[in-house]
Formats: sequence, structure tokens, C-alpha cells
Amino acid sequence: MIAIFLGIELVWLLVLSIALVAVIRYVGALQAAGAGLTAGQGNALLDTDGPWIPSPLPDRAASAFRAHGVQVDDLVATFFSPTCGSCLERAEQVAAALIDPARNVFLVTGDVESAKDFSRILAATGVPILTNPDAQNIVKSLDIRSTPFTFRVIGGQVVAKAFVRGPGDYLRMFDPGPPDAEPSVPAVDGQRLVANAEPGR
Repeated sequence: MIAIFLGIELVWLLVLSIALVAVIRYVGALQAAGAGLTAGQGNALLDTDGPWIPSPLPDRAASAFRAHGVQVDDLVATFFSPTCGSCLERAEQVAAALIDPARNVFLVTGDVESAKDFSRILAATGVPILTNPDAQNIVKSLDIRSTPFTFRVIGGQVVAKAFVRGPGDYLRMFDPGPPDAEPSVPAVDGQRLVANAEPGR
């Protein structure tokens, strides 16, 4: 009798586990289809978007930065996409609030034509602007799914990240103490879906 009861419990746990995995994959599919292309609304979403904090800057991203002469000893990178409705406004705000151009880089995905408004706004800051394919390679290597998004690298380690809802989120990257000191929680099923960053990200 006890064996039958335990068997029923195990079957029930298995069914619940399968249902949980199905829900996680469904949410991931929505994000890949475009639901995750705008800034998230809370810290829980931030935990699973972008790199874990702290974590090493991926070699692919570090190589792309260095190929453009961008140092990674102390760097704040801010990502914009032409297909994001609020990104142009956020780019203007970040450009107006800019701190130390030598410690900044802008990542703009999309084709040259769709990114021209960003280039016009951001070029005046004197900050390097990385476009595709390097911008997309960096974003993908860091599992960033939302935009506008900013992150800080110190000594080759990603130590802070934030959705850019306003200039304050960008400015927090320069706080003496990293804004995200707590390590992020890995994705539940170990799979992170990355939205296509090239025109349409």
C-alpha cells in the first residue's frame, strides 16, 4: 500500500515538473518572438537577462571591444536597438548625462540605415559606437535580450547591469560600489533564449 502511495506521489511530481518546464519554455518562446525586446519592469527579470553578476566578460565580447580599441579595464557599455520604441529617447538622455567618454561604448544593432539616428545623436559624445556585426556578437555573447540595456565591466569582469528606463539607470553604473553586488540566479532550465538582434532586435 505504501509503495502504491509513493508511486502516485512520484507520478504527480513528474507531471508537475513537466508542466513547469512547459511554462518556462513558453515564456522563453515569447521572449524570443519579441516580448523581451523592451526594458524589463523589475529586478527579478534583470536577474535572468544578461550575464550573471559578477561574471567574466566572454572572450568574444572582449575581442570585439579590443578590435575597436575599446579598453575593458573600466567600461560602461550601453545597448540600443533601432526597433525599440523608447531607445532613441533613452539614447538622447544618456548622451546628455554622459560621464567620461573614455570609459564608455555604445552598442547599436540593426542595419546602417535604421541606426543612422542613433549615430547622429551618439557621435556628438565622442564615445565609440559599435554596430553590427560586432554589436550583435557582443549582445548575444552576454545573453542580453532587452534594450535599452547597460552594463559595467571592471578588470574584465561584468560587475553591474541595468535596464535603462531613464538616465539614472545609466548613471548608477558609475557608482563607487557596483549597483548589483548580489550574484544573479541562473536561468531555471539552463537555457536562455536570445532574441535576434539584427534588424528586429
